This record gives sequence, C-alpha cells and structure tokens, in this order.
Amino acid sequence: MIQSAIKKVISMQDLAADEARDLMTYIADGRVTEAQIGSILTALTMKGVTAHEITAFAQVLKERAIQVKTASGTCVDTCGTGGDGAQTFNISTAAALVAAAAGVRVVKHGNRGVSSRSGSADVLEALGIPITLTPEEAASSVARNNIAFLFAPGYHPAIGRVASARREIGFFSVFNILGPLLNPAGASSRLIGVGDTRHIPSITGALANLGVSHAMVVHGDGTDEITITGETRVFELYDGTISQYTLTPEEFGISRVSRDAITGGTPAENAQTIREIFSGRKGPCRDIVLLNAAAAIYLGEKASCLYDGYDIACNVVDSGKAKHLLRSLRPGEAS
Repeated sequence: MIQSAIKKVISMQDLAADEARDLMTYIADGRVTEAQIGSILTALTMKGVTAHEITAFAQVLKERAIQVKTASGTCVDTCGTGGDGAQTFNISTAAALVAAAAGVRVVKHGNRGVSSRSGSADVLEALGIPITLTPEEAASSVARNNIAFLFAPGYHPAIGRVASARREIGFFSVFNILGPLLNPAGASSRLIGVGDTRHIPSITGALANLGVSHAMVVHGDGTDEITITGETRVFELYDGTISQYTLTPEEFGISRVSRDAITGGTPAENAQTIREIFSGRKGPCRDIVLLNAAAAIYLGEKASCLYDGYDIACNVVDSGKAKHLLRSLRPGEAS
C-alpha cells in the first residue's frame, strides 16, 4: 500500500480520501520504514497537499491523540505552521497570553523550535511556565487562568514516529501543516499563521471539514503572523463560509516597520521581550502582539470585531492584567 501511494504522489496525482487515510494509518501505527517516510514527505511537498488529504491525515492523528476535556464553550488556539524563516520573536505565544488575560479561554498547542531559535515551548519555559501538563492539569489551568499550554509531543505519540525522518529531511512538510490542526482540546476557534500562501486555501478547507466553527488563517508579508510590516492576507472561516480580505497596520493606527524591528533571539531574549511588553514597553513588538491578540479576542467571542479586540488588548496590557496572568502561571507565584 505504501509503495503504491508513494508512486501515485510522485506522479503528481492526489490521493483519494480513503487512500490518504490508509497512508497516515500505516505511518501512525509504525508500519513504514524511515526511507518510506522520507519518500512520502518529499513527494507530498513537491506535489502539494489538498484539503481532503490534510483532512484525512488529521482525522487519523486526532483519533490517536491524548485528549484534553475542558468545560463547554469557546476555546481558542493561536498556532503557526512555522517554516517562514522570518525569525520573529514568539508573537503568537504572547498574543495567547494577552487574550487569556482578556477572558478568552486559550488552549495553546505547540512545540519546541525547529525552524526558529525559540518555539512556544521554549519561550514559555524561559518565562517559568510549566510546559508538560497532564490533560487534567491542562483542564485545571484553563479553568483557573483561562489558558493552558499543550506540549505537542506529550499528546501525539503517533507523530513521534516520524520525528527522526523529519529532522533528517530538514524541510517544511505536511506535518508542519497538520500540527496547528491537531489541538488536543479540540479548540472550536483557531488563529493559524501560514508562512506560505499556497497552503492557505487547503488549510482553511481542512478546518471546515474538521468541524472548526470559526478560524482566521493568516499570512503577513512573508510571516505566519498578522504583521505590521505590510499587508496581511486573511481567509476567515465562520460557520462553514469562507471569506477573504486583507488587513493593514494603518487600519489600527499602527505605523509600518521593517522586519528587523520584530526579530527575535534566544528563548531567554524573547521571554524578556514579552516581560517588557507586559510591563509597559511601547513600540513595534507591543504593536504586533496586540494586533494578533485582537484576532484571538475576536475569535474567542470577547469582541464583536477586530478593532474592538485591539482596544481590549491594549487595555489588558496597559492595566497590568497580562503581567498579572504571567505571574499567576508561574508555580508558587499565583495570587
């Protein structure tokens, strides 16, 4: 089966839904060799993946994931595919913290850095926030602080079977696309950054197929964020309908800056940037965090539009709520 699937993809033919499901089942169950995994990832990257292929792959992996059960209601995940090479600081992680401080229930799914120096797990660790929560601890954290971090390797044992092959091939693959779709808490709303515009339609289509009710799939001037360096392309999914539009920083009263102004560094350096933003530091790093937090607040139903979400995000930081949340998430410092 694996060999026939590889041959089909190499010939630039799309897999049928059942073929895609069977392929991922073989991979997830460990019935393939490292060479076969490398071959199929390479072939899929060259062909490009369709929405129905992504959907089938995600369904298989979701069935094998360790689930987190939270109270009913809207939960939001802010996650990116990575691979954009932009080396920005951990914008989506900071935005998730601001949204949680605004009352949005956030289940942030992420990992350590692969294409960047600092992944979400790395910067949270540098901030003193635990990253290896059990499902019960994660649910309790959401109930207590509106946020929990779900460290991907702890919830997706099946994906661990391809970790070695992914490291060895060293390029963006379908698993970068799948990661943001596999939230273990089944977040009903998603803010997903995509580093390559070619993947936006297929990811948005897969989200609809997977039953996500509200999502924004964004690409900002070469980054997997809503950006302040130029225009951001947005595909918004709402109750099965997909709309497309662009955002500019000027709409929010923000001046455009160069990429250098939002470049990140080590986990410790990025953690310090986040602390400074939450302590009142003005400038481009704050602006881009607030803009992405605005989207999370909107998706979390705490604002009727992005512009109201931006005003709320500004207030959350200026009032000290985000700084207080950061302190509450560190063991022994909750108050």
